[in-house]
Amino acid sequence: MNTVGPVTFWKLKDYYGSAFRIWNTEPPELTERQLTEWRLFHSAAKETELKEGYAALLHSASYRFVIPEDNEFPEALKWIPDPPVGIYVKGSLPEKHRPVAAVIGSRACSEYGKHQALKIAKELAESGVGVASGLAAGIDSFGHRGALEGNGYTVAVLGNGIDRCYPVTNLHLYETISEKGAVISEYPPGTPGRPMYFPLRNRIISGLSKLVVVIEAKKRSGSLITVERALEQGKDVMAVPGRLGDPLSEGCLSLIRQGAGIVTCTDDILFAMGIQTEKKKAARTGSKNTRLSREEQAVLNLMSTDPVHPDRLCETLDLPPGTLYMILFRLENEGLIRSAGPGLYAKT
Repeated sequence: MNTVGPVTFWKLKDYYGSAFRIWNTEPPELTERQLTEWRLFHSAAKETELKEGYAALLHSASYRFVIPEDNEFPEALKWIPDPPVGIYVKGSLPEKHRPVAAVIGSRACSEYGKHQALKIAKELAESGVGVASGLAAGIDSFGHRGALEGNGYTVAVLGNGIDRCYPVTNLHLYETISEKGAVISEYPPGTPGRPMYFPLRNRIISGLSKLVVVIEAKKRSGSLITVERALEQGKDVMAVPGRLGDPLSEGCLSLIRQGAGIVTCTDDILFAMGIQTEKKKAARTGSKNTRLSREEQAVLNLMSTDPVHPDRLCETLDLPPGTLYMILFRLENEGLIRSAGPGLYAKT
């Protein structure tokens, strides 16, 4: 079915000068069917006498329609290549100063993926970072839940009308998010989910976010569409490495091969966003409250931001492996070093 989407809308608005004129002149460029769907889009209602009546109708159902001219419209969405004409909102949109990260991944995720999504999203929330995702089953759902467990902010972007929860098993999550964050959609109430809408909504997920974190994705995953949109928008992409040979890891490992950032812990994401945890702040200011033994200082002096295997440190310092690992554990706990992959460590 042909419909009037954001790209067509902005072309028409540039041509006619305002949504008001599009609404009233019935543009000849549209077929009768397109014009009917255009009216359902309700974008022009913000600039006509219908605004008050339509707004009241939405308000009665706890929804509202926000356009780029409104103060609460997310600034980040104004600058993506194909910004939405407007968004239907249930809840509170993110404050302008709040950093947001997208947490996305496979619907058919593993227990490992669920754990990582919950943990990462919770720790992001505890650090003041909002979490954006698509309310889908799997990683999306656990990302939202993790943010809520961290008493933080999360926003769910739908691929159907604002009044419809898909999947229906996430209805409780939908309601909780709308109370403590926001559920948003560019489609009006009553719009059913269609295959084309879900890839389209991905540009909004990445558009709201400073960077995108992928946790489990198959080689041909819908999450990679969000990655493509993020790259088009100039956003950073990071991936959680998974198990070799696992189909759910193929997408993430491919992203890492192509240059995506590697997530070994939530601090990696925060650092990429320019956010320092208290632990890292202490490390970067000389860790004044940390008193190191001579051996601990010697290990730290040998390390750099380039990853190193403990075997090399053992050989250089002639330390027993057990002693070295205890030292590495303390240095990591103090925020002076970080895990940089399986069996590797580096300075923070």
